[in-house]
Amino acid sequence: MDLWEKYLEITQPGGVEFFGYNLGAFNDAITVGGPGWPGECEIYFTNTWQIKKFCGDTFYESLQRIATESTSARIYLEPPIVPERPWWKIWL
Repeated sequence: MDLWEKYLEITQPGGVEFFGYNLGAFNDAITVGGPGWPGECEIYFTNTWQIKKFCGDTFYESLQRIATESTSARIYLEPPIVPERPWWKIWL
């Protein structure tokens, strides 16, 4: 749910009141201009290692497919690299 709320907050698309807050709704918005369509833009997903562990690889792979099929919004998925240790320990 946090992912979809952040998506709507950042892109401020039309039809928010009809957006389904799930991967199917995102697919419809991005690929066919359904509710939640952000218009022509670039969308960057960061910290995708957290997304990748959600529902196994299925959710992440679906995002990759949607990114590939999109013709109006360019979607970039950061590689899902899991940090070896917390960032605050890297600088110590």
